[in-house]
Amino acid sequence: MGELLAIAGNDVPEEAVENATAFLEGNSEWVFGRRGEPATCGTPIAIRVTEQPWIGMGMAEAATDAPMTFGEMKDVQVEGFWVRETHKCSKTYQIICEEGVSKVRRTMACNGDTINHKITEIREHEPFKICPGHDGKDFKVQVPMVDLIWHNDYHAAVEGCVEVGVASEHETAAFDWDNTKTMVGDARQGAQRGSVHAYARKYGGCVTYQKPEDWPARGSDFAKDFGFSLRMARWGQNKRAVWFRNEPNYTKWSKWTRFQNKIDLVKQLAVFGSFHGNRTLAFNAFAWANCGEPETMLYGPQFFRYEDVVKESQSLTQKRGYFTATMDQTEDCFMRNMVLFQSSDSPQHRQARDLYDRAGMLNMHEGEMSAVEGEATKREEGTPDGWVVTKQVAKLILEKMLGVTATEEQIETVAKYDSVGKLCVFGSPIKSLGLLSTAEVAVIRNVTRGLVSESPFGAKIREIIAAPEFDHLRAMAPAEDHMQHVADGTLFAGVLGTNDMTYKCIKQQFEDPTHVPMFRSDNKKYLYETMRLDGAVTSITSTMSKETTFMLEGYATKFPAGTPQQVVYATANRDPNQFANPNVFDMHRANLDDMITWNGQLKHVKNRDYSKAPRFCPGHDLSVRVAAAVCAHFTQHL
Repeated sequence: MGELLAIAGNDVPEEAVENATAFLEGNSEWVFGRRGEPATCGTPIAIRVTEQPWIGMGMAEAATDAPMTFGEMKDVQVEGFWVRETHKCSKTYQIICEEGVSKVRRTMACNGDTINHKITEIREHEPFKICPGHDGKDFKVQVPMVDLIWHNDYHAAVEGCVEVGVASEHETAAFDWDNTKTMVGDARQGAQRGSVHAYARKYGGCVTYQKPEDWPARGSDFAKDFGFSLRMARWGQNKRAVWFRNEPNYTKWSKWTRFQNKIDLVKQLAVFGSFHGNRTLAFNAFAWANCGEPETMLYGPQFFRYEDVVKESQSLTQKRGYFTATMDQTEDCFMRNMVLFQSSDSPQHRQARDLYDRAGMLNMHEGEMSAVEGEATKREEGTPDGWVVTKQVAKLILEKMLGVTATEEQIETVAKYDSVGKLCVFGSPIKSLGLLSTAEVAVIRNVTRGLVSESPFGAKIREIIAAPEFDHLRAMAPAEDHMQHVADGTLFAGVLGTNDMTYKCIKQQFEDPTHVPMFRSDNKKYLYETMRLDGAVTSITSTMSKETTFMLEGYATKFPAGTPQQVVYATANRDPNQFANPNVFDMHRANLDDMITWNGQLKHVKNRDYSKAPRFCPGHDLSVRVAAAVCAHFTQHL
């Protein structure tokens, strides 16, 4: 007590010192019951981060030669009732070997002077627990954590709790113990990151999970950050994983199971709603909740990591079916014979892409373009009205893509797709739930089809498709069907996608003045980085070309060929194994061209390289030009 009195530098009553010490101690650590047998030195010890979104596990053992530091709590402010000054103190946590038993030693110090030590035995079945709590204490883990490889850096701050206990059999099996215990330094270093990543993948998910109910319970850890809806979605994902284990072919599910799956779709929409409709954050929440490993979507799995997503985007034999978001589509939104649903190696897909290029998509971004209209507001007046922006995007897309000057009424009808047509991505299930306004969608599609049919682009389609080299395309669909195909592509990719990019460009500059000079210095790079962080197209649906095994919720599940799978761009573009500081806006990052958007790696999309990005968006150049022009117009007074 005398030491603390001296540090305080005041004549402080002993009662006040006790209060200050109690504050330091807090309720931040405790031991459950102490009923188990003491762990002997050399026993593998698991260090588990729990009760927070960024859960992970590290490994350690009590060595006889030197203590092993696994955590630090720095800048702990101690301010007693009688103490007139605030002092920054710290705690250091170590695993030690003493008298043949593994123990946790906690050392408290203030201003560099040690106050006291506290030593607790590590016992089987009874973990030692540290919870920084909400009093401002900053606890950082000092060992490599498997789960943290996906989202957080090494020495990441802990918001929840840390448990220290004897490692279970599955935890030690998940690690290459001999290699892991020698890993030192910064976890962002390639070799160490890759090694820890490999252990997590070998296990098939988060290595902290020990029993089936742990997977859905994971959603509860995100309640503070992502709301109750993610917890509901995690329970749904776990339930579907069980269904898939029992019957991987969703078409053989019972009517009751398929109905429950539709209800789960509503829960997933609730997750998107909790992120204000931001699909990128929702997809990343799903990835974080499962350590970046594959998870269930509605009728198939979804996968998140860059290495898997880029491989599928480059596949020259990528298979497709009549699906979006792993769900059956509906003719109320898209025709079954549309190029979107044709496999990359099919003659129909190759001929359709050739047809559209010849008809004008190859150079539709070139030449003059009408001026952007609408009043540009000042910062104090707030972000421009989204409806005004959408009409300008629709006008320019119709003009440059189809070669038509649409009437104001036609432009407004097409622009309504931005609000009405978004739910088309959920296809037949969303329609059966009565949440899709099929009548409004039909009006928009019919008007757009009429514009295509009467346009110079439509005339070229009719002319070129008669050539002998388009035999498979003619057999698949008559020329008039292609008018609807182009109309739906114009709406779904052209208007919806370009408007998403445009409005984000505007909104960011209104919310953050530092973005204005960045956009004006290089609007293309600015738009690219905007799309990497939060793309207009967050994922695509392909199908499995052969029977494929996925580790879902800790179990190997075999899916038959033809099963839909969701390829998530939104998480791949924030994968820290590929992009340094992935959640930071950096338009000058060296590997910006590696981002996956416009249906391929950007570098291959810009080069229109069918061999490396066989399904690249033909409207890339036009969408960037339109977005840059509209964004510049509505931010000109900033």
